[in-house]
Amino acid sequence: MRVTVNAITLPPPLGSEDTAFVSGLLPHLQASDKDFEFVLLTSPENHDAFAPWDRVCVNRVNGPDASGLWPYTRDIERAVSEHKPDVLLTPLHCAPEKASVPVVLWSLGLRAWRQPASFLQRRQKAAQRRVRQACASAAAILAPNESTRRGLLDGFGAAMDRIAAVRFGVDPRIAETSQPCVEQPFLLCSGALATNGDILLEAHQSLLKEYPHTLVLVGRATEGEPADWGPNALRFERLPDSQLAGLYQHCAAFVYPASQDTAGFAIAEALSAGAVVVTSRTGGIAEVAGEAPLYFNAGSASSMLSMIRRALREESEQRQRRIRAGRAAIAGLTWEQCAAKTYQVLHRAARRQRTRR
Repeated sequence: MRVTVNAITLPPPLGSEDTAFVSGLLPHLQASDKDFEFVLLTSPENHDAFAPWDRVCVNRVNGPDASGLWPYTRDIERAVSEHKPDVLLTPLHCAPEKASVPVVLWSLGLRAWRQPASFLQRRQKAAQRRVRQACASAAAILAPNESTRRGLLDGFGAAMDRIAAVRFGVDPRIAETSQPCVEQPFLLCSGALATNGDILLEAHQSLLKEYPHTLVLVGRATEGEPADWGPNALRFERLPDSQLAGLYQHCAAFVYPASQDTAGFAIAEALSAGAVVVTSRTGGIAEVAGEAPLYFNAGSASSMLSMIRRALREESEQRQRRIRAGRAAIAGLTWEQCAAKTYQVLHRAARRQRTRR
């Protein structure tokens, strides 16, 4: 089976949950079937980041559509026509309007279409219309959690029998003993901070009045986050897996300030590594982590600060119980099971297309 994977809009590793999903899934898909072939459609910005996989850098000619959120769909359609795969695997936010092969979508959350009131109504409606069209024409949709599945069903009219529950995996190497690359004590945060970054900054500045903990940020700076995190913050745009593991394992707390839908990749990694997690009940986080994290009220700096304080003050025995609960919660998240279910979905989509012919 030949699969084309649309990675044109995916940022380099540590850039997004979509990138983490592709990076974790594809090697295990390939390992599950010696006849499985895939090629990545990339952009000039991310082409090198996906080496050494087979990939084609797409010359992007067409920009976003009227919604402003649906980039390069005609370029994708052209590339698919040239390479003639059995199936196109693509993120929902970049699905082509038309395709000559079955399309399998993945959606790790619906945050791109849950815009604030200030978002232009015309663009929002156009984007939502395109989501409904993509869901209606897709051979299947991969959803990692009940929150996303429910949103696809209720908000965008996706057919129930086309939504496949496929949970992502966690690389077990993240739990292998590693040393931190920064001096302790520190708090850790990874991922985009365009939303609630200001809340995290406010909470950390208040915390510094009582505790000396440095705030360590992992991932590229994004538009909308605070321009200055202050002198007690460090940022790493990219880190080797072993160094990231060391940060997870030795942080006083992993703080994840998400205020919108998220699949919970970083949460699962942190729990696997043995970190105490401070986060909000947003998107699929509670489905992934259960009651292991300390939950704050989304959007509240005082609530976040209260939960960080609690994490730092917990007795050793209580902290160890929380760590064990976190590891138990994510024990079933493996890339092998993710690849097995995804392969079934792709194979079924390709078989249906051959039957129609």
